[in-house]
Amino acid sequence: MKRNTVLLNILFVYSLHLFAVSPNSQSSVTLKIMTFNIENGGTQVSFQKVLEAIKKSGADIVGIQEPWGNTVRLATGLGWTYHHRKQHLISRFPMFTTQADQDLITYVEVRPKKYIAIANVHLPGSLYSPDLVKQGQSGTEIEKNEKAKRMSVAMPFIQRLSALAKQGVPSFLTGDFNSGSHLDWGAKEVGKLPNHRYALNWPITQTLQQLQFVDSYRQIHPNTIKEPGYTWPGGRPYLKNAVDGFNPSKNEVPERIDYVFSAGPAQVVNSQLIGEASSSLVQIKIDPWPSDHRAIVSEFQVIPAAYEHTRLYSTSTRMNISQKPTLEISRTKTSNKDEITISWDNAPGNRYDCLYIQAINNKQLEPICIYVNGQMKGSMTFNLKETQAGGLDCYGEPWYFPKTPGDYDVKLMLDDSYRVLAKKRFKLM
Repeated sequence: MKRNTVLLNILFVYSLHLFAVSPNSQSSVTLKIMTFNIENGGTQVSFQKVLEAIKKSGADIVGIQEPWGNTVRLATGLGWTYHHRKQHLISRFPMFTTQADQDLITYVEVRPKKYIAIANVHLPGSLYSPDLVKQGQSGTEIEKNEKAKRMSVAMPFIQRLSALAKQGVPSFLTGDFNSGSHLDWGAKEVGKLPNHRYALNWPITQTLQQLQFVDSYRQIHPNTIKEPGYTWPGGRPYLKNAVDGFNPSKNEVPERIDYVFSAGPAQVVNSQLIGEASSSLVQIKIDPWPSDHRAIVSEFQVIPAAYEHTRLYSTSTRMNISQKPTLEISRTKTSNKDEITISWDNAPGNRYDCLYIQAINNKQLEPICIYVNGQMKGSMTFNLKETQAGGLDCYGEPWYFPKTPGDYDVKLMLDDSYRVLAKKRFKLM
């Protein structure tokens, strides 16, 4: 943490070796874990209804998708102290991370010096496979698409959680996968559920099962025909002025794409679907429902693990709001033979804060979106002579720095939202 841009509410440091379940730690803890895509920051219908849904669920820990910078606001609205902007998690209990795990895993202290591990994901939505099934693609094509678009993003989280679970740590994965489940797409569902034209081995959920993860909702609700558990689309009201212009239509294919998975010493006790009052699928009803996704809350009996010999840092950081985010560019005029450095400071530190590079008077050029990986202060240097891709953009696609002469805006954007935190301009000669 640099200068006074970030103040730690609490900084606990433990000097230890590895996770271990101590002999006297076998008493179980009841824990409710929720996943909730609140859609565009949760403010389009009613932020209070988002809070009401979480309160009514009784959740102890919530993995949020699409918070759009509102992770801390959610925790505050619930009267909770603990949050992790870099992983979009909020909790009743203290949360920590390590230097190695800060982009992947959060450790939650559910009892004094006893922990569970959790990761939260929002996988890419491009080339959404249920739509591709509807368009007539084969099962082989769908599986190939899933591996290319979403599997590679999910695997670092899955592998780390799997390793912790094998060490006796209760481990959880929440998220909007934008992907179906092989448990819902077997032979018995073909022709009986919408869009189920063939059996399909969805790679992510199949891999999770092979690694001994449990799909909590399907564990409690095994009848896929009577209880399909669709989480998308949720039945929120039609919005005349939706931020992104989107409203789910009656033609959308329903699918279960939001999950709470568990591994290690955690037993599923219950799992409930949360959504609009008009749905017969929903167990916990909120009116009006505030999102295009329904939520899931699952209850577990867990045996938390003692944490031995590693360094833990509190995730509940507090920004110094007196200092506004800034953006600087090393050259305001440059050519294809130069290097250009874009630097930022006092960014909020959200998971999906990003740089957005956009041609001003050339609509044919696609904007470039690059995540800054939750860094509150940092820089990126671009060699304009380079012809190779600079990496993967916000959509998981290779990106290239612009080569076409013209004026460009560089914007520091808030957490996948449309809010501009800082802006600079440069001219490419």
